[in-house]
Amino acid sequence: MRRAALSADDAVLVVGAGPIGLGAAAIAAADGARVVVADTQAERRAHVESELKLATLNPMDADFHEQLKAQFNGALAQVVIDATGNPHAMNGAVNHIRHGGKIVFVGLFKGNLEISDPDFHKKETTLMGSRNATMEDFIKVQQLMEQGKLTATMMLTHRFDFATIGVDYQASVVDNKELLKG
Repeated sequence: MRRAALSADDAVLVVGAGPIGLGAAAIAAADGARVVVADTQAERRAHVESELKLATLNPMDADFHEQLKAQFNGALAQVVIDATGNPHAMNGAVNHIRHGGKIVFVGLFKGNLEISDPDFHKKETTLMGSRNATMEDFIKVQQLMEQGKLTATMMLTHRFDFATIGVDYQASVVDNKELLKG
């Protein structure tokens, strides 16, 4: 998040509501940004809405861009943070930003991207990648947790009774294709 140099009230779209996306969204919101989270899975969107209290969108909806603009007073995002590691989503990130916008890739995949160069240049896009956290990042997370702006429950989707953990884990994690992370 530090690399994105967010300002309070920036319009931020976080694509992907897995653990990395949840963390990025929570930190951006704690910094005062207006955050919308996009994910294809309804369960993940529901988790974001209930735990992070943020607006969500389904990027597969035919009118996704209109919905996104409605969240940001008729404009696209100033910053797109892609936490999917999905090449299709990453290639399309430039479509979600306004002129002068920033794209930050925090998701990773082993391959090449194919971003539309005319759109990239026309929007005067800033593109950056972020791979590892620094000590400064960990200190910020600690401070946000101390302030109650970040909580462990923001990341928790399942709880198990210790007596039945083996059966519960198999059913809820191993066999669950909708789980954020196991």
